[in-house]
Amino acid sequence: MKRCFKLGAMAVACAAGVMVSAGAANFTSSADRLHEVGLFQGTGTTASGAPQYDLDRAPTRAEAAVMLVRLLGKEADAKALTYTAPFTDLEGWEAPYVQYLYDNKLTTGATATTFEPKAKCSAQMYTTFLLRSLGYSDAQNGDFAYTGALDFAADHVGLIDESFCDTNNFLRDNVAAMSLEALATPVKATDITLLDKLIADGAIDQIKAAPLSQFIDLAESYNKAVSTPITRAEQDVTARMTMKASGMEITTDSVMNTKAYVDPDKLKDAQMEITGTTTTKVTGSEPVVSNIKACYTGGVYYMDMGDGVKVKMTLDLDELTAQLHSFGVSDAGVLPLCYIKNIKQSGSDLTVTYDGSALNSTINKILTSYAGSLPEGSANTKVEFKDTAITMTVRNGQLAEVAVKGTVKITAEGETVSASMDVKSVVKATGSAVKISIPSDLSSYIDMVEYLKQIHPEGE
Repeated sequence: MKRCFKLGAMAVACAAGVMVSAGAANFTSSADRLHEVGLFQGTGTTASGAPQYDLDRAPTRAEAAVMLVRLLGKEADAKALTYTAPFTDLEGWEAPYVQYLYDNKLTTGATATTFEPKAKCSAQMYTTFLLRSLGYSDAQNGDFAYTGALDFAADHVGLIDESFCDTNNFLRDNVAAMSLEALATPVKATDITLLDKLIADGAIDQIKAAPLSQFIDLAESYNKAVSTPITRAEQDVTARMTMKASGMEITTDSVMNTKAYVDPDKLKDAQMEITGTTTTKVTGSEPVVSNIKACYTGGVYYMDMGDGVKVKMTLDLDELTAQLHSFGVSDAGVLPLCYIKNIKQSGSDLTVTYDGSALNSTINKILTSYAGSLPEGSANTKVEFKDTAITMTVRNGQLAEVAVKGTVKITAEGETVSASMDVKSVVKATGSAVKISIPSDLSSYIDMVEYLKQIHPEGE
C-alpha cells in the first residue's frame, strides 16, 4: 500500500528518525461524527453519559460485520431477519447482521460452522468491507481480489492511506477514521458519496446527517482551494522558536517577507526573495539581531550574511520534490478528512483546524516506522511530538493564512531538550502584483563549502 499522507511537515519529522513515544492514534472526532448519524454507537457510556468508543483496542469480526451492514444501509433489513445461518458461536446481538451478510454472500464465516465473532478484524478485512459498501466486488472476475484490497483502496479508489489505516496495529480508532473517509467517497461509477446514498436510501436520517453533510462539503471546497497551487505569492511570516535544556533557554524571533514564483511544472524557473530580521536571545546574554537577505534563482540559493559575506549553495527543487515524494509527501496543505477537527465558514473564509491529538500520534508513528533503519545506538534517543496545532484559512478560493504550533521533546543520554515553535504566515499578494528582485552581483557570491573552508581551515 502506498504511503499517501499529505503534509509537508511530516517529511521534516521523518528526518529526525529516532525512537519515539507512539501511542494509539486518536480519531475521536471521526467517531463522534459517525455516532451522530448512528453508524458508530460505541461500547457503552462514560459516567457523564458520553459515548465510550474503546478506540485503543482491536475491532472484532462481529463489530466489523455490524459496521458493514450499517454502511450498506441495511441495518433495518437485517434486524427483521430470522437467524438460520450455520454459525453456532454467536452471542445473539450480532446474529441479524451476520445473517444478512450470509444471505447476501458477503461472508462465509471462519469455518463451515463458526464465525469467530471475537477474533480480531484485520485492516485488510475491514478495507474489503468498505469497498463492498462502495459497490466494489471481490468476487471472481470482480473489481479486486481480497489479497489486493489495501492497494486497490489506496491506489484506485483513494479511500485509505497508511496514516490512518494501520496494517500492523489495526484498532477501532482506524475503523472510525476509515469509515468517515468512506462516507465522503463516491460510490462506484457515480458521483454520489456513500453518505448521500445512505440518506437517499433512508438508512440515515437526513436531518441528523445535515452537520456531517455540511462538514464534507466544506472540506471538499477547502481541499480544492489548497490543492490549487499559487505560483506567485508574497507572504509575511512571523516565527518564534524556543529551545530549553540544562537550565538554558534560547529563543529566536523571526519576522520575514517572502516573495516567490514556484510553478510545480517549471521548478527550474523558480525564484524567491527573502528579507527580514532574526532576534536571538540566550539566557544571560544580550539579544543578537541578524538581518535576513536571501534569494533563489537558477537552482541556487544565495545568502547575504552581512559584513561583506555572501555565500551560495545549490538547491535542486526537482530533486527535493522527488525526495519528499519518496516519503509519500504531497499537497502540503491537504490532509485526510479524518484529521480535520472543525471547519468554520465566515463570508468567503473557510478556516480549518486540524485535530492535534491525531497529528501528534501520526507524526510519532511515522518516526517510529523509520527507527529500524537508523544507526546503532539511535534507539537510546527518544522523541515525542506534543501540542501540534495547525490552522489554515482559505479566502476567496485560495490559501490566505497558515498557523502552525508544536512542541518536541528529545531525550538522549540522560539529557532532555524541549523545543517549541509558533509560526504564522499571511499571504499579502498573488499573481502579477508580486515583484521579485534578484541582486545583480550574484557572481560575487562564493560557494558555502569554500566559505566554510576559509573560516575553518583543515587541521584547526
